[in-house]
Amino acid sequence: MKKVPNRIWPIGGILFLLLVGAFFVYKVPQRDMNSPVASGLKAGESLRLSEINYSQDYGSGEKKWELKAEEGCFRDGTQKLILKAVSLRLDPARRPSFTIKGNEGDYCRETGRIVLRER
Repeated sequence: MKKVPNRIWPIGGILFLLLVGAFFVYKVPQRDMNSPVASGLKAGESLRLSEINYSQDYGSGEKKWELKAEEGCFRDGTQKLILKAVSLRLDPARRPSFTIKGNEGDYCRETGRIVLRER
């Protein structure tokens, strides 16, 4: 049996690592832009949420208000959450609570303003 020169071992090791790397690169599944995750968003939407339940409390632990919605989405580049099928329950301190409902609504994260619409 012929002896392999010591200079060939590093070159053979590098080639072996390149072959293993190429195998894993081609073996990884490719994602296309029409995947179910990307197609669930409409044009201009950056995030879509469902079954939203958001509330804010007083320091004592009593609820100040609670917002529920079936669905909501953020538009590209805005801080406004557009809501569908909205219910807003207000619990003023030492006063009776009441609920306001709307088919659509907006919640602006910057100002904290909530606007409900009935259509």
